[in-house]
Amino acid sequence: MSEKILLSTTHEIPGRITTAHLGLVAGAGGKSTGTSSTEMAREALRGAITQMRETANELGADAIVGVMITATSSGGTNNRPHTVLTSGTAVKLKVES
Repeated sequence: MSEKILLSTTHEIPGRITTAHLGLVAGAGGKSTGTSSTEMAREALRGAITQMRETANELGADAIVGVMITATSSGGTNNRPHTVLTSGTAVKLKVES
């Protein structure tokens, strides 16, 4: 399941050793309607992370490291489109002994 893939903004996962770099993974999420600007941004972020995790899962990754998030908005009021882009490196891990 892609939800089990660990995410980190750093380039390592504490207690784990990276055994293979599987490649760049990315996601994009957008939301144009919602009850609040914050809700729309959160939904867009969830969509982008889900997409990125699904790609990493297809590669057989255990984690995504070096995660970067970029968010844009067409304005500060409700019902303005929000876009979130995510990227990182999919990796295989083993438990540190």
